[in-house]
Amino acid sequence: MNLIMQPGMVYEYPLWGVGLLLVGLAALAAVFLELAARQFLSFEFRRRHNDVAAAVFSVIGVTFAVLLAFVAMLAWEHFSRAKAASYAEAALVLDVYNASIGFADPEMSLMRHDIIGYIETVVSVEWPAQAEGRTVDRGTAYLKKLNSIAIGLKPSGVADGNLQALLLQSLTRLWDARQSL
Repeated sequence: MNLIMQPGMVYEYPLWGVGLLLVGLAALAAVFLELAARQFLSFEFRRRHNDVAAAVFSVIGVTFAVLLAFVAMLAWEHFSRAKAASYAEAALVLDVYNASIGFADPEMSLMRHDIIGYIETVVSVEWPAQAEGRTVDRGTAYLKKLNSIAIGLKPSGVADGNLQALLLQSLTRLWDARQSL
């Protein structure tokens, strides 16, 4: 039997079940420890060392509380960073979409199709995979197609050239936002 922890093992069981199991095991261990202490240590010995045990348990409790607070703070910080990154990526997708509106219909339709495909892939494929602890990179194919369309555009004037530059800049920022987290 392989008892080495795999990354996917965390996501196989429901959180409430794991929490209930851990709390139950801790309570059961405390009961057995108390019964063993009563069996093997005399009442007088336990009474003499009661103050020392109380001090040791208070130090352990405070240390655990401080460590738990740091873990909670780090988890909240990572959550906030991921949320900010997803908002930035969504805003940049909107920038790319808005820049694509100014082009003629064949290119505009192709770009809009790839933008919508990118959004659907990120929301329906990549985010559920990330929730399970896996990394899936299917949205990059849509961004590569968008990039090749944007590079292949032939501007007919200064306005089209500026629009193409804006589109390329928005795509570059979207690539950077995708890689940021």
